[in-house]
Amino acid sequence: MRTRRFPFTAASLVAAAALFFALCRLTPYYADDYSYMFNFVTKERISSLGDIVQSMGIHYLKVNGRIPIHALDHVFLWMDKGVFDVIHTLSFLLLGWLTYRLSAGNGKDRLWIWPVSLALLFLLTPDFGQSFLWITGSANYLFGILPVLAYLIFCTVPGKTRRWYIAPLAFLFGVIAGWTNENTGAALCFGAAVCLLRDHLRERRVLPHRIAGLAGCICGLGMLLLAPGEHVRLDSSGGTGTIAALILRAGKISLDYFRFLGIPLMATAVLVVLCHRRMTDEKERREALFLPALLTVLSLVSAFSMAAAPYFPARTWSGPTVFIIAALMSALRAAADKGLFDIDRIWKTGAAVVLCIAVAVACFFAFGTVSDLHDQYKARDELARRQLMLYSSQSLELPAISSDSRYSCFDVSPDLTGDPDNWLNVAMARYYGAKAVIAHPSEVASQ
Repeated sequence: MRTRRFPFTAASLVAAAALFFALCRLTPYYADDYSYMFNFVTKERISSLGDIVQSMGIHYLKVNGRIPIHALDHVFLWMDKGVFDVIHTLSFLLLGWLTYRLSAGNGKDRLWIWPVSLALLFLLTPDFGQSFLWITGSANYLFGILPVLAYLIFCTVPGKTRRWYIAPLAFLFGVIAGWTNENTGAALCFGAAVCLLRDHLRERRVLPHRIAGLAGCICGLGMLLLAPGEHVRLDSSGGTGTIAALILRAGKISLDYFRFLGIPLMATAVLVVLCHRRMTDEKERREALFLPALLTVLSLVSAFSMAAAPYFPARTWSGPTVFIIAALMSALRAAADKGLFDIDRIWKTGAAVVLCIAVAVACFFAFGTVSDLHDQYKARDELARRQLMLYSSQSLELPAISSDSRYSCFDVSPDLTGDPDNWLNVAMARYYGAKAVIAHPSEVASQ
């Protein structure tokens, strides 16, 4: 049976890779991309690894504490975009595979869940363009979550090794995973602690590499949250605020969670309840439902931890989305393994067709929007270069670009303002080698 399903799975993965690569090629530079092309200290183009190390020093002190992923951002914007698009596409496939592996636990292997995870990411991620297509956004939210998922797989798979070198490696792995992003880092630490407690309760002992790994996760998250630049960023955005502000933000997050992810959350809950009722043995229940329950809680933790931040942009919802998709896939596995339904038969007799149609419709709208914005960007780029050739003052007057599509890297707010000292304008001026850049006056008046 597996051999008959494999060609469809392989074809689905090839189609997903082709789709994602095409969208990458159409996605231009945007906002922070122009900043991370340059050394934050010298304001010169990144040209060596030494430049990146130097730039990350001031970044940690003045911008934010996400050193590993923003160092990657420098690397990505230093390399040729065509090369990056290939790496980018392979990393998106890896994201789907890690989601699939995390949802598997010790259950039956169902390889078709890999392309299904990719399809659900495409359909459910609230701001797919900024989370996974935009270069700086993907450094934060695509590449940033890969070590988190890999570490959680390491935590949830039983490990009985006693080799001495595993503990320091687990610690380093934990540091990298925890030092990626604020909300997914918080979820990671919570998940690693729960898995450690589970090991203790189940086996009456805790392996040293589990403790070392959790310590690494906490250290990594601590280096992120305690960075001087993190406090500068938080203060400039309004600060954490009062208890009342935290409660109001949590309420808004609740509404947004059900708006963005309510369907997969309710589907996961229904499957967990049905599995719980079907099983009579308490140990069997714990083993089968631990993973979907844990992943659901991690999705909620990664969302509600953002109540401590003064703003929660839609692109940051990619972490909760990945976790709830993994939870849903894990609950589906548990329900199928316990005989609630034949998931493989349902998949072959209709579910695959429905999902393909949904993805095809989404692709139609995505490509239309992204292609149109790509044309706008190319026209603006050509206009900027013509102005640089014609006018010795090198002060550019360019049209701003904005979009409300979830598949676009552009935001609803225009990417240029009428203020030449605004950071968006300064970054673009440095990119073009111009003295200043301002948005076209007619667009400024309409803002």
